[in-house]
Amino acid sequence: MENTYVVYPRSLQRRVLFNVDMNNFNASIVEISTPPKQSNNATAITNRKGHMSLSKGQTLVSGTVGPMARDLQGLITATKVLLNDLHFDLDPAVAPLKFRSEILESKRPLKIGFYTDDRNVPSVPACARAVLLAKQALETMGHSVVEFVPLRMKYVLSKLYYRSVLGDKGWQFVSKIQNDIVDPLVYKLTLPSRFPDWLIWILSWVIQKARKVFEL
Repeated sequence: MENTYVVYPRSLQRRVLFNVDMNNFNASIVEISTPPKQSNNATAITNRKGHMSLSKGQTLVSGTVGPMARDLQGLITATKVLLNDLHFDLDPAVAPLKFRSEILESKRPLKIGFYTDDRNVPSVPACARAVLLAKQALETMGHSVVEFVPLRMKYVLSKLYYRSVLGDKGWQFVSKIQNDIVDPLVYKLTLPSRFPDWLIWILSWVIQKARKVFEL
């Protein structure tokens, strides 16, 4: 049995139509074309309607969307279709990690790590509750679930994340929220992006001098 799926590889900006043999999940391209405008009733495995990147142009931190299904088997099928050699060839930004059926079918208990707080950005209570419910379900199935705290989060946020998404000094981020109601805490985060260049230069000079004094 063959099913036809549509994907929109991010790096190609193309609409790719391909057939998948549901017996062995081998895929073959049917058509490559310019993606049409998404309608409200559009159907695709990865429909990016309503999804946008924080800053256009950068590729180090990319927004991600995942498949949704009515049951676990639907998620397994979608994952097998997406983790396919054809998809890896179409989009070089996708890590070539194949679906490992032997792990899914194995009866050996797994050791799974989880966290609900990285000590920097608090989790939304509903998300933390969902993680804990998943933890409880996995433990009921016999798996070992271990809590951990992500390492070097301050370094990751300040040196990697912010430098990646705010390479334009945050101009795109500010422009997207300028006509919206902004939470006071979020507004404080945008203040550096609103400062004139001369003020940023002075503040940078002062901070660098102060840092050298404290390091001594």
